[in-house]
Amino acid sequence: KHRARMILFDTIFLSLMCLVIKLNQYNGLNINCGPQRGDVGFQGKNKELRCVCSSTSDQTFGEELFSEIVNPKLSSSSSNTQRVLDKITHIILGNCNTVRIILDLDRVDRDATELTDISFEDIESVSVQFRNIVQPRMKFVFTNIVSNQLTGRISGRSTILDMFFRQFNTAARDQTSVTFRNIDIQANIRLLNFQDIGHVRVVDSHFDTINDLDILR
Repeated sequence: KHRARMILFDTIFLSLMCLVIKLNQYNGLNINCGPQRGDVGFQGKNKELRCVCSSTSDQTFGEELFSEIVNPKLSSSSSNTQRVLDKITHIILGNCNTVRIILDLDRVDRDATELTDISFEDIESVSVQFRNIVQPRMKFVFTNIVSNQLTGRISGRSTILDMFFRQFNTAARDQTSVTFRNIDIQANIRLLNFQDIGHVRVVDSHFDTINDLDILR
């Protein structure tokens, strides 16, 4: 009986250890920001923070808040932002496997940012749920994303948006898709641009105004 209990204990212990290891593998995005060692990259008038996943297999654990992903990185680079006084206007996230985020821009550190541009690059699958847009003008760029899905709500008819979806990888063009699903955009879309996108779908969605629809193949 003692031996049987020891075997049972060992089995339970190993199972728990395997579970902990598995959970650690899916604890969200592990990203590094800046050109080198967390530094902020400043290019012209745009103050740019580039964040890349540590591995191309990295993915979000369910849906994650954008603010919770970037705020720690903004805090770690605060000394750089204080040196130049200007706030970060452009955040780029790239080189991941799957990214599912809630875009809560109202909770992004306003002491470090004044965002006008959000970009996603070189990611297999991106799902963005829009929640709060705080700037009167915003640009969203999706580059080399095989599967794009946009949901949520963008209110404010005085808000002006530019949206770009671009696939520069020739082999992936036919598989690349953009899906607007259950999205309500009351803002004014000044430009909606698709470049070499294989499929575009609109499902149960509403757009108040699209001034310029640009499709390039």
